[in-house]
Amino acid sequence: MTVEADGGGTGSAATGADSADGGEARLAQARELAAAIGLAIDPTELAEVAARLDCLLIEMRTLDGIDLEGIDPVALFPEGAW
Repeated sequence: MTVEADGGGTGSAATGADSADGGEARLAQARELAAAIGLAIDPTELAEVAARLDCLLIEMRTLDGIDLEGIDPVALFPEGAW
């Protein structure tokens, strides 16, 4: 898998505008996640993938405040549906 690009980190995720200090961490996080699941990311698209991942993680953090005490998980897909 080849994943490499340069980019930033604290700017707008929609535009990809970033500063140098946080950007490498965002790109590294996207690279590591892609490697963990065996996903090849074109180096020219890494900054966009990292920005979208950043947006997803920000939205997921909104779920942190939800009290799920006593809530049982549910299966979204029936077993064997894959």
